[in-house]
Amino acid sequence: MKIVHVAESFSAGVLEFINYLTNNLGEFEHIIIYGEREIKERNANIEEIKKRFLPNVKFYKWKHAQKSINPYKDTLAFFNLYRLLKSLNCDVVHLHSSKAGFLGRIVSLFFKHKKVIYTPNGAYFLKTDISRFSKSMVIFLEKFAAKIAGDIVCCSKSERDAYLKHNISATYINNGITIPSNYFFKKPEETIRIVTSGRISYQKNPELFNDIAKLLQNEKNVRFIWVGEGELKELLNSTNIEITGWVTKEQVLVELNKSDLFISTSLWEGLPFSGMEAMSLAKPMLVHDCVGNIDLVEDNYNGFIFKTAEEAVSSIKKFLSNKNLINKFGSNSRKKCEKEFDINKNALLYSKIYLKS
Repeated sequence: MKIVHVAESFSAGVLEFINYLTNNLGEFEHIIIYGEREIKERNANIEEIKKRFLPNVKFYKWKHAQKSINPYKDTLAFFNLYRLLKSLNCDVVHLHSSKAGFLGRIVSLFFKHKKVIYTPNGAYFLKTDISRFSKSMVIFLEKFAAKIAGDIVCCSKSERDAYLKHNISATYINNGITIPSNYFFKKPEETIRIVTSGRISYQKNPELFNDIAKLLQNEKNVRFIWVGEGELKELLNSTNIEITGWVTKEQVLVELNKSDLFISTSLWEGLPFSGMEAMSLAKPMLVHDCVGNIDLVEDNYNGFIFKTAEEAVSSIKKFLSNKNLINKFGSNSRKKCEKEFDINKNALLYSKIYLKS
């Protein structure tokens, strides 16, 4: 069976998702049609990215694909995708993220015999930096595309629920990761390291991260680490914050392993890989109350969900006053990750969808 994955945004969560999925479904032939926009924005190298995939995975550049709505370029991208899919003669088309999801489902009108799956990986209408009109338009387009073709398979229960709330039929399979066997419980030290990772962008809400750090500026035994880089770097100006810049995947895992707590201040997510990776390494979770994040935490079991900087600080102080909670909640994070976010289990669920006629 030949599976074609289409992704305008081929970085961050979408890249991780396709990488984990294809590496764990090696019995199928996988082809990836990718957009270059975010690869260029991150100064990444497509040849280095390809090395993370199985040797038999094939790659094709999706010309003219871009994030913003541009009728001229979108038309060019549409016809380029049509030509690629026609030449590849695949069995299943798996669309990743909003732009690929919309254009791909329109293109699929010309290939009615192909099975089409759409995984939003962070639904566009969840964004909080778009106008009410834009949000309404996106929801309308999602409803329109859903009637044309394809099954919507969200990457978390809360993302699925967001679709159902707008009367758009959807199901979900949790994102998954390869769970390492060589994790360890870090012995709590005098200084507690609180880490997050990802692009320093509006979605990740660095302003809230900075507010939390500032409220603990006088606590000399608390340090905050942001693993990543981004256009809103200047918002992270609290003196107890360290910014690593872009690092390799291996270095991200090293930083997570060195940490005591994982924090996410995101405004919306699909189901964040950085959070699952922290859980696999037995880290307690502190997450802002939003779609995607809330799937990672059972409150007061493996971490805490917060709405404000003050609530986050209150939770952090619970760990400061009782450091035994770090390993207790960390152990629970690991158990939850093994139960819900193991790619070996979740990839099999996608396999069943691919094979279902």
